[in-house]
Amino acid sequence: MRWILIAGWAVFIFMVSTLVRLYLSKTFPKRTIGKGSDMVLDEVCRVYVPKERAKFLKFKGRDWYFCSRACEEKFLAQAGK
Repeated sequence: MRWILIAGWAVFIFMVSTLVRLYLSKTFPKRTIGKGSDMVLDEVCRVYVPKERAKFLKFKGRDWYFCSRACEEKFLAQAGK
């Protein structure tokens, strides 16, 4: 009898966790990066960002990429522009 209860709880937990995973996958879809996406380094906060999402700035003949407008502004403030 004990094994039947344990098996029943195991099935119940499995079903609940599957339903929760299904709900969360539809509520919060994963943000994926497409295959072949180029990653660029934000020189201010040192994180890599997909090139198509990065903020771009041409400064003193060089291309700069930033993860956000805040990092771009911080860069410009430090560069003295």
